[in-house]
Amino acid sequence: MNLPAINCKDAARLMSESKDRSLTFSERIGLFIHKHLCKPCVKFDEQIEHLHQMGKSIGDNINDSSARLNQIAAARIRKNIIQEIAK
Repeated sequence: MNLPAINCKDAARLMSESKDRSLTFSERIGLFIHKHLCKPCVKFDEQIEHLHQMGKSIGDNINDSSARLNQIAAARIRKNIIQEIAK
């Protein structure tokens, strides 16, 4: 098997994509090797994992009724949108 060398730009893309899809075997191996050679990319992966977890927790809280707009705020926003569209 011929594994392509992965640079930091490709590693960052793969780390980001790994949060949304399963990487192929060769992508996982290439990323694994790159991260063993590049400590800044390990730190970057930790940071995007933290952001991913924060985003998931925010998404979970959106379904909470306390996160919904109250009726007055919703009516005000609706009125402003209608006024902007009418211009």
